[in-house]
Amino acid sequence: MEEKEVKPILWLAWPWNVLIYISLALLLRLWAIPVILGLMALKKKHEPRGPEEGYCLQRCRNHLTKLGWTALFFALGACVAVYIVASMEEVQYYQETEEYIKMIAAAVFVVGFFVAGIYEGYIALRDAICPAKSGLAKSIRSQMPYPDEAPNARELFAMVDADIAENGQWFDKVAVGKKWVFGDVVTDISRIRVVFWRNEKTYHQQGGRTRVTHVIQMIILDDRRQEWTFELKNPKELPMLLDCVKLHAPDALFAPYSEHTQYTRKSDEEWEKLLREYRRRKSQREEAESERAEGVQSAWGGLHSVVLPQSVAFGSSGASGNPAGKNLEGRLALMTPQRVFQSHDTFERTDVCVVADGLVNRTYQSVNLLLPGGYLCMDVAAGDKNDGRCYVQMTWPVDGKLRYYKTRCSDRQAAKWLVEYYDRRFTPNWSEWKEFTPRQ
Repeated sequence: MEEKEVKPILWLAWPWNVLIYISLALLLRLWAIPVILGLMALKKKHEPRGPEEGYCLQRCRNHLTKLGWTALFFALGACVAVYIVASMEEVQYYQETEEYIKMIAAAVFVVGFFVAGIYEGYIALRDAICPAKSGLAKSIRSQMPYPDEAPNARELFAMVDADIAENGQWFDKVAVGKKWVFGDVVTDISRIRVVFWRNEKTYHQQGGRTRVTHVIQMIILDDRRQEWTFELKNPKELPMLLDCVKLHAPDALFAPYSEHTQYTRKSDEEWEKLLREYRRRKSQREEAESERAEGVQSAWGGLHSVVLPQSVAFGSSGASGNPAGKNLEGRLALMTPQRVFQSHDTFERTDVCVVADGLVNRTYQSVNLLLPGGYLCMDVAAGDKNDGRCYVQMTWPVDGKLRYYKTRCSDRQAAKWLVEYYDRRFTPNWSEWKEFTPRQ
């Protein structure tokens, strides 16, 4: 059954959605909030594959909400200005110096509030109207190998959007893809060197009242000592976000925010030492993984553990006449993530279906299916933290000769192929496979 295409709602596309939200807010005031939230949910429902304009461009345009801070700062500045004007009308020549000091301080606050409002308004309008100059675009560009020669903002955004759309795991308003961490800024995962977490409450005394602010952040230092801050609202999402980043950047250092200053103030020599330690950890991990893979391959045997001749008379179904007189039984061999091996000489289609499901839910790390006759063999190895795709090898008759092929695919695709291979109704798309038939 073909999936019905959901068309986006044109009148909720940028910039019409913003104009509609502003109009509703002016007309309905507080009653506009549920209506606006409903329209946002409707827009999201009609964009099941992510925002039509892309995650990056949407995040830039959402910065228009910072205009609220502009209005707040201007309002505070106006209030303080009114206080100054009222105080000046009461000034007498005998007034104490302390009153003049208060008025001067108030004037400083007025200037500060208006400057802050202008700055927030400029940032909001710049990011929404000129996304190429936004902080998001600058963060991506600064992490390119040659920032001065980086592509334009459209290509940079498309690169990040594709990764987040295909691989993104969301934690609050932060997403982790295969290559990028996406928030109000973007970080290249391969450049992550130190990660700090911050989950604390700050207290501010103001007008006899105590104001509490909950700060939830993940702060990243990359290999160029650039700092990237990701804000969250839900404290429960922070541990899961850190675990996901740790999975994608296993060689980076993770430390609480209390150690932040210790790392940011390192000298150039100390920072270079940190980078050398990172390279050493990465090299040791990759070497250990390589040794484990070789050990598993040695114990497992894999595709080449079976003697597979290349000159065999095959029928259209893939069956062999077995001219050598062999009558090898089939075999279904399994390995769990704990490296527990199983081997079954007697199995049915239902067993293969169960094993295929085990590839999807990661019950099995590797599966080796040898069909009766001893010539057709498919070997599937689940992906790892560096590449989540399954590694599939198989033999298949082409033009009367047995050939070896390999590819990488999703776990669901590998499970589907495994069942089709058992049924001998496997019809591969050869553009997805690479031949590695050994020479005789």
